Amino acid sequence: MTPLLLTAWSVVAAQDIPERAPQSAEDDAPLALPVDEVRTPGPDTPARQPGTAPERPLAIPRSGTAPPQRSAAHLQALKQYQRERVSVGTELAFHSSGAPVRVGFGGPWYGMSWGMFVANPAIYTSRTDAVYKGAIRLDMPDFLGTVGARDLRADLEQDILRANRSSAVWNTVAGLGIAGVVVGSFGYAEAEYQRDRDAMIYYNSIALGGLTATISGLIGSSMTSSRSFRLRRNPSYSVGFSEAERLAEEHNERLRQGLGLTADDVWGVESQGRTSR
Repeated sequence: MTPLLLTAWSVVAAQDIPERAPQSAEDDAPLALPVDEVRTPGPDTPARQPGTAPERPLAIPRSGTAPPQRSAAHLQALKQYQRERVSVGTELAFHSSGAPVRVGFGGPWYGMSWGMFVANPAIYTSRTDAVYKGAIRLDMPDFLGTVGARDLRADLEQDILRANRSSAVWNTVAGLGIAGVVVGSFGYAEAEYQRDRDAMIYYNSIALGGLTATISGLIGSSMTSSRSFRLRRNPSYSVGFSEAERLAEEHNERLRQGLGLTADDVWGVESQGRTSR
């Protein structure tokens, strides 16, 4: 292409380009968040002195109130409340099906003989309820005395005493039964040796009666001693779980008022929930 044709083509191309329209006022509109306007203080903002650094917000705002100051006497009252506070909770008890080492007969391959053998007892658990004063477990008579329920304590002690007396009676019956079994067995052996049929029947009756008395006495003693144990240890069996909780709450309220503590002071102790051990 010659220089003359190149110049003519450039002139024609320049004439074909449309002229740009003048910018309107809308084209000069500022940004949605201009930097200058964001940094510019408002009309109500006090002017900052020159040479001072701008204020920056704290990462953790300061609270309006300072934590309460507790005196040594107040802390001592809180500790005493925690020690003397009564609570009703639950505990997990472990039981065994038998002793790991037992004494009994050995054999019979090499003859019957006494000996010791090791067993593998089964371990199982049971959950019961209990009463605690601080970290110390209380028996029910001690608990009722602590909360001031003297009438309930007297009635409970009478029930425990009757259960213990019944257990002693049944133990006596079992002891007499064992004596009857021993006497009947030796008498039957002697009567058999003497070929005395009537004596054999007589001593056999004594042995059977002694065996019946022994079994009955052991069963009765086990039932009454178990009742005495539950009356002494478990609030749900003696006065009832709800009644025990009510008595404990009344005692704790009197204790709090006596120590001069507020409900907010003891909330940290009371909000721990029911004791479980």
